Amino acid sequence: LWTELARATLARIGDDPVRAAHLENAIALALEHVGRPEDVLEHQRRALALADETLAFPPLRRATLYTNMASTLAVLGRFEEALETAHAGLAIWDENYGNDHPSTAMALAAIGMVYDHRGDYAEALEWYERSYAALERILGEENVRTADILNNVAIAAIELGDLQRGLSDLERVLATYRAAYGETHPDVAQTHQNIGSVLHDLGRPEDALEHHRQALNLRERLFDPEDPRIAHSLVGVANVLETDLNRPAEALALRQRALAIHEVAYGREHPQNVVDIANLAHNLRAVGRGREALELAERAFRIAEDSEVNRDTRRFAGLVLALVLSDEPGSHDRARAVAAEAQARLPQPIPPAEAKVLAAISRALASPPAR
Repeated sequence: LWTELARATLARIGDDPVRAAHLENAIALALEHVGRPEDVLEHQRRALALADETLAFPPLRRATLYTNMASTLAVLGRFEEALETAHAGLAIWDENYGNDHPSTAMALAAIGMVYDHRGDYAEALEWYERSYAALERILGEENVRTADILNNVAIAAIELGDLQRGLSDLERVLATYRAAYGETHPDVAQTHQNIGSVLHDLGRPEDALEHHRQALNLRERLFDPEDPRIAHSLVGVANVLETDLNRPAEALALRQRALAIHEVAYGREHPQNVVDIANLAHNLRAVGRGREALELAERAFRIAEDSEVNRDTRRFAGLVLALVLSDEPGSHDRARAVAAEAQARLPQPIPPAEAKVLAAISRALASPPAR
């Protein structure tokens, strides 16, 4: 409804490119919140084209348009164009403000974000560290904008396998957010979830569960019951319960609720749901509900063929399907073929979660399927 009103306003604006560019950008921001990146990009391109029609459009707002569009291009996997666009934004900030300004520092982080989406975490970390060093110098260590970029540094370090550094940085981020916002804030909740995920990977499940539950409790106080952020916390709690604490029956209801939220938010067959569906299939297998598990695993695998699904998600869906198929009479050959295809795409070293699934597949295929 909001975007329709905005389009009607655009029709009335006429030949005012500045106002039209601002409104196109506002439509893009609205569409971003409902997960429509292709439509977002279309409106961002229109905004930038309108901005280029007139010298009256402020250059720093043009820089913001470049930065926003770089983020969308990265989400869509158009990395070379995203890098070119992000560098164009940085050049404008640098020309107008120089190196010693927060906006220039944030533009450095925008370039890091593109590398982050591309999976080039070492390059992302370098840009994030440059941004963090500048913000720490300009704004101070305890400023929330500095903490925002330290969070990015932490996540990139975690992706590179430096879990202890990531945990230490995240704990600093959490302290800054608590001091600035208090206990009840979305960024505090997200940082609890991030810490929970690292603790999970470090083999500290009880500590991980505590942080994931804190994130869930905060989000249930902050957001509507159908908000996808609640679903993310439900999944975090469920992952620890099922994978680390061997309590799949407790995890099951949480996964079902999370998937229901995402289906409302994105649609039943949306690529965003693949991991939730695959995890629910895995969970159903763990509680002995193999037929339901197979139906969901096949569904996740089918949706994962969508071009919008990244290779890691597609690979995980394949591994889960292979695992569920390994329990089915007459399906061992297909299980081996699906597992082999997924395994061929695995990075080295193999991520712990996927290594566990591979080990379970091997055990299941070593025994005759139950009849």
